[in-house]
Amino acid sequence: MRKGFKEQLIHINLGKIKDAVKKKRAIFIETSKNAKTLFDHNLSTSDVYRILVELTEEDYYKGPEDDHDGSAGYIWVFLHPVSGCKMYIKLKLFSIEQEEYVKILSFHE
Repeated sequence: MRKGFKEQLIHINLGKIKDAVKKKRAIFIETSKNAKTLFDHNLSTSDVYRILVELTEEDYYKGPEDDHDGSAGYIWVFLHPVSGCKMYIKLKLFSIEQEEYVKILSFHE
């Protein structure tokens, strides 16, 4: 079955997110909420990167959206099961000198 425009957009950008993680161009933002989630679930940032590579189109929740701060790039949100909980994963995909990067803005229940 042929994918619609939105599904293609999700597929392409999820590929960019995974590629950025694999190329070590991912930045985990250590907010208190993110740090508490990692501690509570005995996860490391390496585990978070592994989980990002495992994301599927079925995990998609919303996006792309502009960042409220007006900076370049787009916000994507996924919901993914981890340790029996649905994790809210908010990512920002952006480019620097034609290279894709991803910021992990939120990773919590």
